[in-house]
Amino acid sequence: MPILVQKVSLDAAEAVRGCVVVIDVLRAFTTAAVAFHAGAKRIVPVLSVPEAFAIRERDPGVVLMGEENWLPVPGFDYGNSPSALDGVDLAGRTVVQRTTAGTRGLVLAAGGDPVFAGSFSVVSATVRAIRAAGVDSVTCVISGSIHGVGSDEDAALADYLEAALLGGEVSSAPYLDRVRNSAAAKVFRDPRRAEFCPPDVDCAVAIDRFDFAMQLARGEDDQMSALVRLDAIPSPEDFR
Repeated sequence: MPILVQKVSLDAAEAVRGCVVVIDVLRAFTTAAVAFHAGAKRIVPVLSVPEAFAIRERDPGVVLMGEENWLPVPGFDYGNSPSALDGVDLAGRTVVQRTTAGTRGLVLAAGGDPVFAGSFSVVSATVRAIRAAGVDSVTCVISGSIHGVGSDEDAALADYLEAALLGGEVSSAPYLDRVRNSAAAKVFRDPRRAEFCPPDVDCAVAIDRFDFAMQLARGEDDQMSALVRLDAIPSPEDFR
């Protein structure tokens, strides 16, 4: 059955309700997917760098990951680079992630239910998870977009999700080309910007690299809300 898709920018995230997919292709939720593949138990999204450090002060065992103004944060264990996480062992660890757009979108959209983190790395599993939730509509938060301006790489994923949820076969090629040709991707490939990793763009367009979805779980017993990995998702045949 087709599912209605609405699209909003980051500034509207706090008002969304119902099923939500917060999208950050370059790079927050591509990086988060690699972190789960590396064994992370859960990923706690936060709004600010001081908040991340405060959590580690309370729990020295957590891993800090993310960026500020696109750049690695001094004192964090890892930046927001999915390619740099390849081969890292995060087995059983709690990761605290802070990014300029993606984690902000998750925190603001926490009033939705269910809430997923979206990237092309996990898009088919995310579509299955949305269908399994039995909803008739979903709101995509295009986290790189403010007041409806910018972030075509995130808008490309929102458009792909919409096409996939309408049913039928969808060619990923034009959507992935939009990521490759986006303004953000051009920054990462700029040889004058040595602080960025060009392979991060390759990671961002590696569609369905992982067969799991990432859902925001409500905090209980003084635990903060966190992304968890969803592996046991019904196959498309179960919805026919």
